[in-house]
Amino acid sequence: LSFYLKSKLKIEPEDQQQLIKLLDSTSDLRIKADGFRLLHQLYKLAGKDALALQMLENFTTCEDTLQLVKDKFAVIRAEIQSDFNNKMQHRQLEEERAKAAADLNHLKNLFLLGSGALLIIFTIIFLARKRIHSDNLEKNRLLQEIDTLKNFDTPHQVPLENTFTLNKDKLEQYLEKKINDTDWAVLNVLLRNPVVSNKDLAAEVFLSPDGIGSSLRRMYVMFDVPESKYMKIGLLLKVIKISNN
Repeated sequence: LSFYLKSKLKIEPEDQQQLIKLLDSTSDLRIKADGFRLLHQLYKLAGKDALALQMLENFTTCEDTLQLVKDKFAVIRAEIQSDFNNKMQHRQLEEERAKAAADLNHLKNLFLLGSGALLIIFTIIFLARKRIHSDNLEKNRLLQEIDTLKNFDTPHQVPLENTFTLNKDKLEQYLEKKINDTDWAVLNVLLRNPVVSNKDLAAEVFLSPDGIGSSLRRMYVMFDVPESKYMKIGLLLKVIKISNN
């Protein structure tokens, strides 16, 4: 058909009738439209105006139908595109909501973790302060007991600082062995200052901190001092009690 339309060749009448039958038998509107246009031109050139007009009407009908089909497909395509866009927007909205929910949940978890951490910190601080307060009370009690024992022999007199002395003989009798000079020096420094540090204690008796530690550990065992935070005070309390006995 395209060849005939371009070359404008003459088609015999019997071929024209054959073409009309062919067009009637096909369902392809594009082929029909092109065929009716070709016949319109042929009939027009042959001076058959009535047939040319009929072919023109057939051509116009096919073109209109083709346009309707295109418009219908365009509408369907637009509806599909619109539906696709709506689904994409809905999906995007759902994803944004899910992300917002996840972010909110993450913030909640961070808040809970932060609150838990603060609670733990406050609890640790509270327990530490309570422990320090308890330790101070225990230390003060031990020191008070030491002061009381120091003045045990003179209850009606005003106590004088450093007037109490340890009884070495009673201590050695309790241990059933001699106390060496280092341990005796350590005990007398503790008598003057029950809360002295190991470093200062080492400086006073001219020993290394390791030597002081060894001496203290040995006397803890010798005098059966209970395990506590203030074992030096406990040691002093024990030797004072023995000296008073």
